[in-house]
Amino acid sequence: MNRAHTTHFSMFPDPAIKRILRGWNPEGGAAKHDVTLGDVRQAPTVLAGLGFLLIVALAARRITGAVLIGVLMVTAAGMVLGISQAPFALFSLPPDPSPICLMTEGVYRGKGFQVLGRIVYEWENGGWNEWHIVFSDGTSGWLSDAQLQYAISFWTDPGYVLPPSQEVTRGGGFTFGTVSYEVATITVASYKGVEGELPFPFYGKKDMYFADLRTATRAFGTIDYSDGAPMLYLGEWVEYEELQLKNIRQFEGWV
Repeated sequence: MNRAHTTHFSMFPDPAIKRILRGWNPEGGAAKHDVTLGDVRQAPTVLAGLGFLLIVALAARRITGAVLIGVLMVTAAGMVLGISQAPFALFSLPPDPSPICLMTEGVYRGKGFQVLGRIVYEWENGGWNEWHIVFSDGTSGWLSDAQLQYAISFWTDPGYVLPPSQEVTRGGGFTFGTVSYEVATITVASYKGVEGELPFPFYGKKDMYFADLRTATRAFGTIDYSDGAPMLYLGEWVEYEELQLKNIRQFEGWV
């Protein structure tokens, strides 16, 4: 990330981001990073590189649909090699009645935000959207959108070690700060699709556990067990009108 503009960087990035590569050197001079992400000889990396070369070659020959052809061929090869799955790799995002979309803008507690990304989750009784929102001060948060219910939440340091998922049950209680929460539901979900910018690398995940925390007020929370150590997100339910959304999707019949 670079600091050419206040909306281009944050001094307090989401802790879920595993690697922070700053575009500047705090001590002066050029920024230098030496990060090894994996062996480039591994099948997924090689396949991705070959796919890119294939797309370039098809585009050079002015073949219509070069990108789509390349993606489909790479996906098919990945399926044969067992390193990708057809349902997640090939299918587009499911139809969605939500008025929110990428680049939607809104306001929460007097601060403006913009929607930059989305994760679509699916579970046995349906699905929901988690919209990645970034505020004007660079703060990153999430706007949950499920069956016309909306909530804003942020990563929060719980102040103590959260229990493993197998020790969390409905009706159990947690206290964070001065607020007491009760575990209302345990949801097992999987990725249905993603789009836009996310604060962490994504990949197809299944059987991810989420513990939803409720209170007698608008305050709510989620303990996310989808990636290693549990992550706590706290926030509150909000009304659609409160968000003052603009740049939203329009549907036939809307006035």
